[in-house]
Amino acid sequence: MKGKLKKIFAGAMGAAMICAALAGCTGRAPEGSEPVNTDQLQLYIGVYEGGLGSDWVYALKKDFEDKYADVTFGDKKGVQLRISESKAFTGEFGTSGTVNMSQEVIFAEGAATLYCAERGDFLDISDVVTKPLNYDFVRKSTGSGESATIESKLNQDQRDYYSAIDGKYYALPTAEAYMGLAYDIEVFEDNNLYFAPDGSFVTGPDAERSSGPDGDPSTEWDNGLPQTYEQFYTLCAKIKNDLKMIPVMWGGALQEMVSFLLLSLEADNVGAEQMYLNYDYDGTLEKPITSFDGSGNPQFGADVPITAATGYELYKQSGKYYALKFIEGIIENGYYNVDNGTSSAFTHQDAEGVFVSAKYNTNMTRAAMLVDGNWWQSEAKGVFADWEAEKGAEASMQNRKFGMMPFPKASAEELGPMTLLTYQGHVGFINSHIDAEKVDIAKAFLQYCYTEEALRTYTVTTNICRPVTYDMGDAYDQLSTHGKMCVDLHTSANKVSMESASKINRNYNTQIWYAPELWKSTVGGTTYTYPSLAMINNGISAEDYFMGMRAYWTPSVWSATFKNV
Repeated sequence: MKGKLKKIFAGAMGAAMICAALAGCTGRAPEGSEPVNTDQLQLYIGVYEGGLGSDWVYALKKDFEDKYADVTFGDKKGVQLRISESKAFTGEFGTSGTVNMSQEVIFAEGAATLYCAERGDFLDISDVVTKPLNYDFVRKSTGSGESATIESKLNQDQRDYYSAIDGKYYALPTAEAYMGLAYDIEVFEDNNLYFAPDGSFVTGPDAERSSGPDGDPSTEWDNGLPQTYEQFYTLCAKIKNDLKMIPVMWGGALQEMVSFLLLSLEADNVGAEQMYLNYDYDGTLEKPITSFDGSGNPQFGADVPITAATGYELYKQSGKYYALKFIEGIIENGYYNVDNGTSSAFTHQDAEGVFVSAKYNTNMTRAAMLVDGNWWQSEAKGVFADWEAEKGAEASMQNRKFGMMPFPKASAEELGPMTLLTYQGHVGFINSHIDAEKVDIAKAFLQYCYTEEALRTYTVTTNICRPVTYDMGDAYDQLSTHGKMCVDLHTSANKVSMESASKINRNYNTQIWYAPELWKSTVGGTTYTYPSLAMINNGISAEDYFMGMRAYWTPSVWSATFKNV
């Protein structure tokens, strides 16, 4: 087991923090071990190194290559996908963009999509998006397969965003990624941690459960989970005091994880339309919090028009306060990993390793919940594999029972479907600097990734969804419990994306979506970046932190930060 523990606690401190918040650092050797077949045409595929990795591309590789095995490309016959991973596939792709990159189809994370499209890094793929999926770009013919278009699988907001540059498409969304609370279903089942309809804990596995945070008993997958903040804290108290486990764990080295969780909580509190104001800055802020009474209850003011020039008004948005209040309850009651929740030596990947391993390693304290992205299992696949080798199939990622918890509500009056905030910048595109002779095969591959068959393969491989419309069919049964819950949320939640074609979002992409930039607060003359650290180290309350954000984001600071809006 010593080798395994070294892996778990190796960390990734050398990675850029902005990418580390959204992805890990696992990956395979560039191009794998397959030699170049000089008789075939090579199509070079680039995948961001970390997070979801490239396993899903390898899962599609053979079928796609077989499809064109008998096709001649000049003096070549057939196509060979050459797959590599790199941390360069993010942001603005460096100062020179994609011009010096050999990869021809790229799947990026955290990309400045519209900026790069306007700069000329991405090829126009409008025909890929709008032609039927049974159109063959290589053979220039229409077959008998799926006749839908990729565009028909996008929602209207996605169509507007991805066609914002001259009405043309230059990229497609690839991953429905979001920050949340992963939970160990085995801990919940083994210890009767689900709630009964009367608010008590269930007495056994067959006991009736409450309707869960969505308030709908027919959606059985969330039944029994805490409905309100109050129930959540009751759950945490039982886990801490009775079970001697850690209720909620996170990587102390990356407080960004907690800040991104706050954004997700904010979205669930205010709903999709109000949350989207933080990205398009065009609408009306409803029920802004203007002050607190002597008992600490928020006081609400009149609705406020929002534009890019008055974005500072969004720091009165109630969801920000209720998100801070949720974290405050966890911190002030010690419902987190107190020993290393602020330690720079304990990374988010260390936390993932403990979350998986503590069931078997009695030297570790088991945690019931983990603050992480829904992609966390892909990052921890090596840990799962090591335990499977030692314990057998029951320890595999497929058979261990984890899920993503729909958030509890601030009050029982708010019960309803979850509002899911998904990240921007997880995109697939064709490098505009591709050789002309490869454009058609590149379009064919990108198109293939959005067929129903390939979408199902992607989800079975990664256990998360693409942010487009598709039906898992019988493939749903192949998913782990974590994957099934991601699909359940995909189909039932209200969704809001950080992606907006607004001028402020295009010109200040990172500042608008990167959580630490959004939670700065000045309290007592000191400016804090991370609410979690301010609460743990300085005892700052949710109320004071919330009011401090308004103190920091004055109209003058806002206008100086966002000049070209």
